Amino acid sequence: MNQKLLPVGELIKQSWELFKANFKTFFVIALLLTVVSVIPSLASRSFPSAETDAPLTPWTGVGFLVGAIIVVFISLWGELALLSEALTPGQSLGNLFSSTVDKIGAVLFISFMVGLIVIAGIILLIIPGIIFSIWYAFAPIILLDEKLRGWEALKSSRELVKGFFGQVFSRLFAAAIIFGAIYIPLTIIFKQNPVVNDIVTGILSLFLGPLFVIYEVMLYKNLKEIKSVPQEIPQTNEPQA
Repeated sequence: MNQKLLPVGELIKQSWELFKANFKTFFVIALLLTVVSVIPSLASRSFPSAETDAPLTPWTGVGFLVGAIIVVFISLWGELALLSEALTPGQSLGNLFSSTVDKIGAVLFISFMVGLIVIAGIILLIIPGIIFSIWYAFAPIILLDEKLRGWEALKSSRELVKGFFGQVFSRLFAAAIIFGAIYIPLTIIFKQNPVVNDIVTGILSLFLGPLFVIYEVMLYKNLKEIKSVPQEIPQTNEPQA
């Protein structure tokens, strides 16, 4: 009989405790990600449009392409640093970034493949897309924790979820609802004021972003711990020969 994963409330509590204990590190990384996330929005406002007389040159397109690549690179790097700190708390910022920079290509490949698989599943009947997203949810974490790359990380994630799909799905879904219930209403309230809305969403991202990452890692550790315990073999009363 399968053991039960920790309840959502306990996972959130543990995530919050870890976040508080390492607040400075998580905050700095989240701040970097928040700043990077607003760059595309600022850049789009300066992009030549039909209402302006500014000419659109090939160099403009090249500049935006290079900028987009840099934003993706830094975003993935920051996400890896968050995962690494959640897996092994107490690291220095320098170590977090230096130890994850060589994993960016691998996590990009994993993210790309998961994206394709999930999109294909959604196109089929939506349900397969949801199944695939849960199967491979822990692949980036496994990349850092077990040093597995590409398909090996994907297969390991699927194997880890095996037998616990319903529990993993319900806990990720519940967390998304809880975090969304905090984030979405505030963005709607301040929708009419873009500046205030950007400030509010930015502040929320500084807290909710790292918390959700920590929550995923806590769920991963809990699942890994349960599956690492060997199943008990029923004892018999048969006499020894």
